[in-house]
Amino acid sequence: MKKFKFRLETVLKERKRQLDTAQMEYSKAQAKVDQHLALIKKHYDLIDNSRTSISKMQSSTAQQGHSINLFESMVESNRSKIKVLRSEVRELMRIAEEKRDIMTERSKELKIITKLKENQKIDYLKVKRAKDIKKLDEVVSQRYKKLS
Repeated sequence: MKKFKFRLETVLKERKRQLDTAQMEYSKAQAKVDQHLALIKKHYDLIDNSRTSISKMQSSTAQQGHSINLFESMVESNRSKIKVLRSEVRELMRIAEEKRDIMTERSKELKIITKLKENQKIDYLKVKRAKDIKKLDEVVSQRYKKLS
């Protein structure tokens, strides 16, 4: 009997390629989200540093109104940048979620075809075993006939 050959092997390979592509696209989209989140964190850190500087200036006895106003304008500027970045992150998260859904769908398709291959291989092995047993039975019966 011939060796097991899965007729849909090319489809299986294509599904694997599609899954790999989907995983790569998802990881790129997630990396963009992570970059933007890190940027937002950086802006929050800048705001915290500015507030710390303002508080130090206010506690000192010297009049430093201009510097305080400068730091306050930096805080406001960072807040507006954070607002813009948040909207960008929401959009990037939506895109990453879509990519994840596509990746999940590709994974399901691959699992279906892989399971089909496994089932067909099991069926092939059952048929092969049955044929081998039948062959052995024939050989044994022929030997028995010769001995009789």
